Amino acid sequence: VVQNMMLASDNVSAEVLGREVALAAGKPGSGAEAPLAVIETLRSAALDTGSIALEDVSGLNYGNRISAHDLTTLIQAAAASDGDLSRLIPGMPVGGLSGTLAERYEDPETTPAAGRVNAKTGTLRTVTSLAGTVLTADGRLLVFSLMADDLQPGTAGRGREVFDEAVTLLAECGCS
Repeated sequence: VVQNMMLASDNVSAEVLGREVALAAGKPGSGAEAPLAVIETLRSAALDTGSIALEDVSGLNYGNRISAHDLTTLIQAAAASDGDLSRLIPGMPVGGLSGTLAERYEDPETTPAAGRVNAKTGTLRTVTSLAGTVLTADGRLLVFSLMADDLQPGTAGRGREVFDEAVTLLAECGCS
């Protein structure tokens, strides 16, 4: 269910999963309880939740906040995990192949990253983000989080292009 939610960027499933986290934590499975339960669950796994503020779990509320640093730290923990969290990265869309990244990394400027990027997209009217991992030309796995906020309505597409170009540069580098 988590993989399908991430591949399709299904906000309804994300909200339901957040409520399931609340129920598993012994809290009411309400929309009001889910954000706090998700943060508490991350904390109980010894993950830093310093900048995270959630108003919902779907990702649709403009009041949701996380720093790029803290998001990168969470993704790094998933990449290094051998427990449940380890399933996060392989469940993310793959550039040029699956989910919300299936049709990205197809133009000549970005094809070097196709198949080497596992990342979750995030888009609202004035916000766009991309966070995940990329395998470099020399075989090193890098973790990244790219975010743009306060965009002019209608410009998120250009933001996505810039993010894809930046991730392609990472994929092409010999960064060791």
